[in-house]
Amino acid sequence: MLKPTSDIKYLAKIISVYEFKQLVSSSTRITLTSETLIDLILIKDDSSVSHCAQNSLLGFTDHNFIYLSLTLGSPTVKKLVKLCGNYKFFNIFAAKSVNEKVSILVSLLPLFNKHALLKYSKPRKSYSAWMMSYIQSEMKERECS
Repeated sequence: MLKPTSDIKYLAKIISVYEFKQLVSSSTRITLTSETLIDLILIKDDSSVSHCAQNSLLGFTDHNFIYLSLTLGSPTVKKLVKLCGNYKFFNIFAAKSVNEKVSILVSLLPLFNKHALLKYSKPRKSYSAWMMSYIQSEMKERECS
């Protein structure tokens, strides 16, 4: 058994203060001359633990393989409420002819002009040396529109 050092006392205090439970109860390192419990699986609430065990890995190591299985529930998903505008008064898909659809779109243009954000662009001042003149002219045309 280890002599209680300050580190061991500090760990024991943490386990006590937070009310942790140690799930590993038997030795986890087994040699020819000794058996020692050196692994900790600390948990506060063991209601979700379905299985905790260890297996010996003889021939590979003197340390046992420790594992834990938890039963986890599926998280509850809150339904999202989506706020949408009611645009039924100009249902473009209900219009029977192309002329009706165009008239609906034309009636919406003032709304777009009033509420659409303007895009400000800053023209490029310098161009790369590898750009051909036709690429530069198309870029200028794109920036102006």
